[in-house]
Amino acid sequence: MRIAIRSPLRAFLVLGGLTGALTLVPEQGAAQSSVTITGQVTNPQGEPLRDANVSIFDLSIGVWTGPDGAYRLIVPGARADGKQVKLGARLIGYRMQSFGVTLTPGATLAQDFQLVSDPLRLDEIVVTGAGTEQLRERLGSNVTSVAAAEVQRANESNVVQALAGKVPNVLTNQASGDAGASTAILIRGPKSFGTTPTGFSPSPPQPVIIVDGVPLSNVTHGEAVLSGAPSPNRAADINTEDIESIEILPGAASTSIYGASAGSAGAILITTKRGRPGQTTYSLRSSVQFDEPVGTLPVQRKYGVGSGGVSSNCTAVNCQINSNFFSWGPELDPATPTYDHGAEMLETGHAIENTLTLSGGSERTTFYLSAGQLDQNGFIVGDNDTYRRYSARFRGSHTLFENLVVSASVSVVQTKTSGEDRGNSINGIGISALRQPPDFNAQQYLSPTTGLHRSWRFPNPGPLAFATTRGFDNPFYALNEDALLGETGRYLGNVNVNWRPLGWLQLNWTLGGDYTSDDRTYAYAQASSGTNGGQMERWQFYDRLFDHLLTATGTHEFNRHVRGGLTVGQNLNETYYRQIDVLGQVWLAPKPFKLQNTTTRTLPNDAEQRRRVEGYFAQANVDLYDQLFLQGRIRNDANSAFGVGHQRAWYPGGSVAWTFAQAVHLPEQIVSFGKLRLAYGESGQQPPLYATQDVFTTTRFIDFNPGSLQGTTINGVGGLYASATRGNPDIKPERVREVEGGVDLGLFRGRADLSVTRYDSKSKDVVFGVDLVPSTGYTTMNINAGELTNKGWELTSNIHVLQRRDLSIDIGANWARNRNMVTSLGATASQLAGDVPMATPRCRAVRSGLGRPSRGRRRTRRSDTRSACGAPPTSRGAAVVSGWFPSRAPRTTSGPRARAHRTALCTSRRTVSRSRIQPFGRSATRGPTGLPGSPSPPVTGACS
Repeated sequence: MRIAIRSPLRAFLVLGGLTGALTLVPEQGAAQSSVTITGQVTNPQGEPLRDANVSIFDLSIGVWTGPDGAYRLIVPGARADGKQVKLGARLIGYRMQSFGVTLTPGATLAQDFQLVSDPLRLDEIVVTGAGTEQLRERLGSNVTSVAAAEVQRANESNVVQALAGKVPNVLTNQASGDAGASTAILIRGPKSFGTTPTGFSPSPPQPVIIVDGVPLSNVTHGEAVLSGAPSPNRAADINTEDIESIEILPGAASTSIYGASAGSAGAILITTKRGRPGQTTYSLRSSVQFDEPVGTLPVQRKYGVGSGGVSSNCTAVNCQINSNFFSWGPELDPATPTYDHGAEMLETGHAIENTLTLSGGSERTTFYLSAGQLDQNGFIVGDNDTYRRYSARFRGSHTLFENLVVSASVSVVQTKTSGEDRGNSINGIGISALRQPPDFNAQQYLSPTTGLHRSWRFPNPGPLAFATTRGFDNPFYALNEDALLGETGRYLGNVNVNWRPLGWLQLNWTLGGDYTSDDRTYAYAQASSGTNGGQMERWQFYDRLFDHLLTATGTHEFNRHVRGGLTVGQNLNETYYRQIDVLGQVWLAPKPFKLQNTTTRTLPNDAEQRRRVEGYFAQANVDLYDQLFLQGRIRNDANSAFGVGHQRAWYPGGSVAWTFAQAVHLPEQIVSFGKLRLAYGESGQQPPLYATQDVFTTTRFIDFNPGSLQGTTINGVGGLYASATRGNPDIKPERVREVEGGVDLGLFRGRADLSVTRYDSKSKDVVFGVDLVPSTGYTTMNINAGELTNKGWELTSNIHVLQRRDLSIDIGANWARNRNMVTSLGATASQLAGDVPMATPRCRAVRSGLGRPSRGRRRTRRSDTRSACGAPPTSRGAAVVSGWFPSRAPRTTSGPRARAHRTALCTSRRTVSRSRIQPFGRSATRGPTGLPGSPSPPVTGACS
């Protein structure tokens, strides 16, 4: 199913035309004298403050201070018309200070600033999503900031893992401690059942990550957690040294501006570093980290191989232990050497990271360059569990005209990984190591006589035992002979144009892209167990993302007590994923690990996915008396994954904030700042791709034995089979509604702060699969029927114990609680109690060919599909269950097929009449459409 999305070409042409027109307009007033403003920005102790922003807000002209806190701001003569403007200085962690200055042509002005500490960061400009910004003091929703210094102190190479413990209700979960292991993140509890893809591969929904206004792919391509080599999540490609700040938007109350694009799991907004005007600065940061295993699984070292005190050991050539292979045989002689097979697989790992940065520029042009290198060697013995990352980044900006700034950034990242099969795998180092008897020397993994693979269940391989299974691989053979490799190349960047044609109007356009190619080779050596001569699988993953964002923001001051602003925008987004993999079996020679070195190769698997999103949004702000701040927003999304009847969806939101400290006259020495806030918002979770369609596949079947595959091509004759999941043309996005309220307090003249938040989130239309009768040719169908809630509290507090020039002591803490509950799985109370049958979809084959396609017949229309299936899910009446029927009669009105159809209708109608089932526990009042709650027109002669 496709939807039509208009190309942004028109917007590009308009923007290009305006830019071209500007280049042709002569600079009026060039001969007029400019105004020069100089000064210094310091703290109350007189210390200079570097990188403070000094700006004339009305003219959108600004500069940054140098190492000595000095600045020099030049106002072009064409804009120096003798009017009075507001000149202000701002720096993160300090309260903004402003003064009125008169721009007299040719004048030279001096203005110094002294900024006081601002622990609550009230004057900090916070990115709130989709190109919108707001002062923190005016935010009505809870948006938590993480500074670059906090990320760096975590000393984590993965930015997601670096967020652990810094924000309440943000949980990070690292898949393992292996080098390059992925990290998942969860904010305010799960809001879906985990059937919806995140990025491009099936996984529980995770927050969208947006870097400089462009979404970033955070997909993890890998096998199950308990097997296969570690695979990093793609957010690990970000060099944490390039990060300037991170904003956490925890729920729908703050992410509704993104609609279904952000999903139900929140958003993480990352702003990267940029150059500042002034002297070029250089920075080199190096770090070394050691990873020492703190404990291993204890293993017994008293008994040999066998069971019940009886030995099953064998010494003959090619003998194999196929029974009683446990380590509970006879007691070993005390003089027998034994081995701790858990500890011998581990060592102290290390990671070395270096980053070199250069930044600087002039008043019109700035630049930032960085190059980073990470070399991580994991804690598995040897050098075959590694993760290496090489990155380079450029970000620059140029002021073409006084009101037109063009900026761009580009990043190139290459990663290389090597790992070992782990966990429950006969070819790995987990269970294979722990099952070995204590007297077996696993480090001698090759036979001293034949040089072949030697394991505890096959201890004496003969000269021809190249492909004989070993039962479980010797873990040192897997470490040194197998090759599980990965190499990734990534290119991402964006172009931004910011134009202010009028003093009250600003246009901003961003076009970004993200492309990743991921090449994996999983090769198992010739004597690997269960592979019948070795095998390799070659994967190639391609992820591509394009994002276009165009916004227009207008501001107006109605009077000195009332100000307002309006932002409207368009967002176009396309994500594309392709996977190609080939399996080769039985090596011709032990090396090299190439597909051409295998005797048989399966047909390649070539699959791709594509999703397009078209969104329009608006956000309005009203500030009253510098105390009451109102905000309303709405977004409309079209998504190619939505059902036919639900191609567009609305997502509203709004907030109110009141700073009450001055209004209620609280003692400033106790409460220096206070704010009450309340917010509401709705966001969506995109349904699985192609869940609306019945699809066919050639995917191979694989059983427990890694060498056994079942394909659809037999003796050169190809075939297809229907996917076990039936399409649902009426599927729609999941919807999350959240209400949030809280209070923010600044205490004891900024010496402490406290923030308390209460939220209540409800998810509806959650997608999950329900069983179908297998005789239909399908086993499951995705429907919108689940509901769940997340309710909780969040508390953060900071105490600034000591603030001196050479020493500062800060104590911070956060606490959170989340209560998650599934409130509905689409069943009524009577059904849950067992009084009536569960509402399970029941489909039967009709002329449309449900279950097994009929040759020469077209697919039925949607009305025919509803007639054919006693319970396909529909968006206009919850899921279709026993008792829901279409208003129109079936096409066939006579003959045995018609009589059988009428009999089924009568049976189900009578059942519904007796039990009064409400489909999936929802209100069935719908009106005269044949849906639940409205009587269907009778079928002549259908029921007696």
